[in-house]
Amino acid sequence: TRSQRQLGHPDGYTLRAIFDTEDPSIINSIPRETFLARVDEKKQKLRLSVSAPKPSKSELAERRAAEVATRAAEAERLQALESRTYEEQNRLGTIRRTQREQAYREANDGKMPTFQLHAGCPVAFPKYDLKRNLFQHLSAHSRRKIGQEPTPLLKATVYCPSKTACTACEDWVQELVEENVSVGLPGAGWAHPRDAVLEVAAEVRAALPQITF
Repeated sequence: TRSQRQLGHPDGYTLRAIFDTEDPSIINSIPRETFLARVDEKKQKLRLSVSAPKPSKSELAERRAAEVATRAAEAERLQALESRTYEEQNRLGTIRRTQREQAYREANDGKMPTFQLHAGCPVAFPKYDLKRNLFQHLSAHSRRKIGQEPTPLLKATVYCPSKTACTACEDWVQELVEENVSVGLPGAGWAHPRDAVLEVAAEVRAALPQITF
C-alpha cells in the first residue's frame, strides 16, 4: 500500500499479513515471544533485517565472565614478556585499570562511588581516571596523549554537562593553590588527593594558556 511504501516497508509487511487480523485487542493478547517470532518470520520471508534477540541475564553473565577470563589471560601474557612495546605496555595498563575498577565495583554492590571535590560544584568523580575526567571538567576539552593538542568536546559528558569549563571549580582550584580550602566534603569518608587535583590543573593550564586560573 501507499502508506507502507511511505514508511519504507514493502507490500506484504502489514498487521493482517503477519497476524491474520488487524484487531488491536487480538494482537495485544498475543504472547510476546509469539508476537516477535511472527514478526521475524515475516521479515525473513520479505528479506528484511531481523532484530537480534535480547540476551538473557544468564547470557550476559556468561559473556562478562568470558571477558574477565580473556582479560586476565591477556594481562598474564603481557606481564610475562621480558620486554614490551609501547602499545603492549599501554594495553597492559588499560587491562590493569579495568580490573581495578571491576574489583572496586564488585566491592561496592556493582556501583562506582563518586566524590565531589568541593561543595560549590555538584559534579562528582570516581577514584579512577581523575586526570581524564577532571581535565574535561576544567577545560571542556578532551585530554589527549602526550604531544597531541587537546580537542574541544563535541557533546556534553557526565563530567562536563554544559560543554563549558566549570568556573566554580576554576575559582576553587585557585583557592586550593593558595591553600585556603581542602579537597572533598565533610563526612564523605574519602577525597581525591590535593596533589592529584593540582597536577591536572597544571596540565590544563599548560595545554590551554587561555585558561588562567
